[in-house]
Amino acid sequence: VSTQSTGATVTKMLATVSARSIKNAVKQGYLLHKQRKGIKSWKKIWIVLHSSNLYFFSSDVATEALRCVPLSSYKACNRKKNKKYTFSFSTTEKLYKFQASSDTETEEWIDSINKTYLDYIDPSYGGHFRQHFSLYVKVSEVKGMRKKRDIYCTINTDGVPKARTPTIWKSNNPCFFEEFTFDIGKDVQFVNAILREEAKKKPVGLVSVPITALQNKGLVEKWYPVLPMTKEVQGELKLLFKVKLPFVTVVVQQASDLEPLDTNGSSDPYVVVKHGDTVYKTEVIRKTLNPKWKTKNEFQFEVKNNSEDFTFSAYDWDLLGYDIMGDVIVTLKDLEDPKNLDRWWKLTPPKNSNSEEVGELRLTLQYYVFTILPDQCYDDLLTELINLDMDLSMMIAAVSLKQEKVVAECFVKAFKTRKSDVHFIKLITAVEIQQTSNPMIKLFC
Repeated sequence: VSTQSTGATVTKMLATVSARSIKNAVKQGYLLHKQRKGIKSWKKIWIVLHSSNLYFFSSDVATEALRCVPLSSYKACNRKKNKKYTFSFSTTEKLYKFQASSDTETEEWIDSINKTYLDYIDPSYGGHFRQHFSLYVKVSEVKGMRKKRDIYCTINTDGVPKARTPTIWKSNNPCFFEEFTFDIGKDVQFVNAILREEAKKKPVGLVSVPITALQNKGLVEKWYPVLPMTKEVQGELKLLFKVKLPFVTVVVQQASDLEPLDTNGSSDPYVVVKHGDTVYKTEVIRKTLNPKWKTKNEFQFEVKNNSEDFTFSAYDWDLLGYDIMGDVIVTLKDLEDPKNLDRWWKLTPPKNSNSEEVGELRLTLQYYVFTILPDQCYDDLLTELINLDMDLSMMIAAVSLKQEKVVAECFVKAFKTRKSDVHFIKLITAVEIQQTSNPMIKLFC
């Protein structure tokens, strides 16, 4: 069972997910969960750690999940100091506090969550080496907005919130110049920048950049058109392609985590497939957010123009019309990669050819892939970095061309895996205080 969150980081699970229906759980058991402030705020719940999500249940026989937290929103999982058997799990949206029944159980949960997250972002973690994926984003400025707004920008990857700029007040040319670097999963498809108005918190416009456009490109800086956006989109489609040019056969297999658009908290989804002038439509599946199409969903297209894309538009059927849920755009170039022939695709906001652009947003993006060797390969280096004088660390910082922040983040990540990052920070801070020429700093430290 796997549910991807594309809106809020913490999502309510469907009633079909029960405590006993989750197969291949990494770890499960009862924990005390802090619900709110106060002494009587701890509640006993059943927790299930899966390869991609952390599930909350009222008991081990509950037929409905209370909550699901995607590991894609993970920030840290650490023991709480001075609090017996207590640990915290922090995400991009919320901090969760748990209490186990023993020291051993506490350490088991912390180690399981941290290792499962590493396996989630790169399944090769358990092998001889692993890869680590991260993204650098600089949000610079906006131009071409017709009216002044109180505007800010949020960054997400496939709908998972990652960063937010401060609000720029009463401007039609807001300048942010904010930089962010964050870890992402191996299978992330899009990085999205959404402009929002401060008062309403509603989206104004969207820039969506495929990760494939950033791979092997180094630093990419350009003006991106901001497309109008009235709502955020969630969900994904599983598509199968059979390519034998000039014919392409498309199978719409299923959808997951679609937006509930009906008053009963569900939807009646169907998909319209278009390529050139040829249009097909799947059958409507009633009252579900996770439809599976078994019949009337295999469509053949003749490719006459290589520049024309395949567009998959998900809709919610109603007696009086329909509501669009989102689009998936697949190009012929995408189909040259074998892994794209049978996979999940994230829904993106529908593009309206009649809508005028909100303006343009200048972004600087860089996609990083780091190959990490087994820990023992770094033993000598880390030992030298953390010696009493910190000479090597200072030398690296001195020749880093004013990239001290990047160097510091790499150091902290390296030592964090060995649970000695706090010790490293204390050592380097002590050395800097000792070397400073400002007597006031030495006096107060």
